[in-house]
Amino acid sequence: MKNALLILLFTLTAATGAFAQNSKPDESIEQEIKLLESAAAEAILRRDFDALDRLCAEGFTTNSPRNDIVKDREALKNLLRSGVIDYASFTREVELILIYEKTVIVMGRETILTNETAAQQRQTRQRRYTNIWIKQGGKWLLTARHAHVVNEN
Repeated sequence: MKNALLILLFTLTAATGAFAQNSKPDESIEQEIKLLESAAAEAILRRDFDALDRLCAEGFTTNSPRNDIVKDREALKNLLRSGVIDYASFTREVELILIYEKTVIVMGRETILTNETAAQQRQTRQRRYTNIWIKQGGKWLLTARHAHVVNEN
């Protein structure tokens, strides 16, 4: 009985240690992705095309809140250049991060304040979003995204 109890205690201790070791890489990835999420929002806000090139995969694709699909990184930059995407502020709140080897899925909410331009009025919009990051060439790249405006009714 004493030996069985010692074996059970040893097994539980070993399993807990293995779990703790396995969770550390996930925690590290989660922190890295949170930083990348903030950097991507900041790059959009500041129209930082160099940062977008570093953060987004070349084939980056968005199911956009304007009810269309933006099919690559250059198309995204063209929307910024033309003023279709033009924000006075842009914040993200990460609510969930799912990690699968070389793929990370991020879900959350965004708040944007649009600039007043000929194309749009100054408005605050709440959105839900899902971003998909894939590790390519040793770095995480934003590869696909879905965002939609939350119905305020």
